Amino acid sequence: MIVILGTSIAIRILAVVWSVILLRRIRDWRIGFLTLMFALMALRQMLTLWNTPASHLTDFSLASSELPGLIVSIMAFLAIFSLEQILTAPKKTEKTLRESEERFRQLTENLNEIFWMTSIDGEEIIYVSPAYETIFQRKSADLYKDPKIWISYIHPEDQPEVIALFTRENLVRGLFNVEYRIKRPDNSIRWIHAKGFPIKNDLGENYRIAGIAVDITEKKLTEIAFKNSQAELEKRVEERTVDLVKINEELERDVTRRKETEALLRKAREEAEKASRAKSEFLSHMSHELRTPLNAILGYTQLLEQNKKGHLDLKEKESVEQIRIAGNHLLELISEVLDLTQIETGSLKVFNENTDVSRLLKKLLPVVAPMANKRKIIIRDLISETGPLYVFADPTRLKQALINLVANAVRYNREGGEVYLKSEITDALRVKIHVIDTGLGIEASKQKLLFEPFERLGAEHSGIEGTGIGLTITKKLLALMDGTISLKSKTGIGSQFTLELPAGDHSGQAPKEHPLGKIVSKKLRQEKQDQQTILYIEDNNSSLTLVQKYLEEFTSFNFISSQTAIGGLDLARKHHPSLILMDINLPEMDGLTAFKKLQGWNETQSIPVIAVSANAMEHDIKNALDSGFKNYITKPIDLNLLVDTIQKTLQVPTI
Repeated sequence: MIVILGTSIAIRILAVVWSVILLRRIRDWRIGFLTLMFALMALRQMLTLWNTPASHLTDFSLASSELPGLIVSIMAFLAIFSLEQILTAPKKTEKTLRESEERFRQLTENLNEIFWMTSIDGEEIIYVSPAYETIFQRKSADLYKDPKIWISYIHPEDQPEVIALFTRENLVRGLFNVEYRIKRPDNSIRWIHAKGFPIKNDLGENYRIAGIAVDITEKKLTEIAFKNSQAELEKRVEERTVDLVKINEELERDVTRRKETEALLRKAREEAEKASRAKSEFLSHMSHELRTPLNAILGYTQLLEQNKKGHLDLKEKESVEQIRIAGNHLLELISEVLDLTQIETGSLKVFNENTDVSRLLKKLLPVVAPMANKRKIIIRDLISETGPLYVFADPTRLKQALINLVANAVRYNREGGEVYLKSEITDALRVKIHVIDTGLGIEASKQKLLFEPFERLGAEHSGIEGTGIGLTITKKLLALMDGTISLKSKTGIGSQFTLELPAGDHSGQAPKEHPLGKIVSKKLRQEKQDQQTILYIEDNNSSLTLVQKYLEEFTSFNFISSQTAIGGLDLARKHHPSLILMDINLPEMDGLTAFKKLQGWNETQSIPVIAVSANAMEHDIKNALDSGFKNYITKPIDLNLLVDTIQKTLQVPTI
């Protein structure tokens, strides 16, 4: 019996101590009541123990009467434990909720997107993130007062669609997903993409509507610019198609040229069909058409420069050199339109190397000089004055970017202005090239649009020539070379374009001369030429005459030619030439088909064939080489390169 009483008293005293501790911590009347009750129960047990005779304390038969008291003590102890859990649980829950709300607040306040929450019917704003005031430029307080006021900020043309979608049915089903425009207090327009979704409680019931609104203005402007560029390109295709139709109609009237008219009609029809199928094919054909006359211009220029009779005086030689420089520049401009397409499709490749900027400037400034002299603009090259400046970049693409910027600095400058070329090397081993002009400058509000394709900021109405794609190509080319371009401009003072590129090795060797640079006459040895014949199959009389004159002047090969593939095949089987030069775009039978026929005859299948074509697209070259052509030379023909190629193919040494 004494064990039961002692245990019961110990449990109740422990319950009293615990309840006193809880009372000090929680200060709840229920804890006070339990403390008093446990104290009285413990006192009662102690009095019972005091008044019990000693003989009864060891009597086990009397112990059963005290068992209910022990059970009550244990239950009381458990009751105080349960009460503690009940009283402290709400505070823990409240603390957890406060921490969760704080994390949610920090998250939403640091988002660039608008997060919002409304009642299930959308009639009450529960929460809207600070990004609302940044994007809408409106006060959040007004939105809390009038939850539907944001609809009045939507562009009138977009309001009906938004109102139709912003219903309770669509919100609870997660079907509110819409793009619309808003009008800010400063009358600026921004594009918004908004979507809403339901929030469920613990029972799985929808009790809140939440959503996100994102500013997609930049994305939409890019899409609009792209559509405009597409429309412009389609317009050009239509104009080209109209021109071709007019040519066809004119040729149909000439009965005496029926065969030639039919060939041109087929070609015109094919070009029109290709232009409607793919814009890239249209650009390829444009390149071919422009390269063909350039072939004559640059080719005969090289003949004049290598004139062995020496009839040209110094001024005439300088004029011929300027023709060659301008012709090469025009060739680069033709490639510029193709470059934009290749960049956009990701097919343009760059080959970075140690490149001397000073050397590039010495080549490109003479191209821009006539335009600058005409407007009395002085170009001050402060880069070349300090010696070589090396960057790690593709020299061809860097020259393209620089000539575009320098030409723009002259084109948009004031009469009698100046253009400065400066450079600096940063601590991060980057080279900055500054192109500075003293023109009218560009307004800050328009500077972001400057690098958009076909965007000329109103200059299209000024009479100044330009396509509006030069800066777009420049920016994309620099990105491919791990470079950037930036602009600083002040209205009435001028503009500064800055190119930043990785620094090159300033202890390295100067880059090699470009193949179309300085012309060095090459003459093949005579010892292996005596019984060798070259057959040239070419329908363009100008190209045919150019190659014939050059080979006759600088080599001793026997030269035969044909302006049709069928005639060329007959000559090949009759004369068994040592080498065949083959144009690809031939009438009636193209060069690829003619080559396959040569490969099918035993007497001609071993004759090496070199393609000579104005088709300069990468897939055209690859297709010809894969078919078995020994080499591929693009028009305009670099005559030195042509001689080198013949030499390597026939293994004829030079002197």
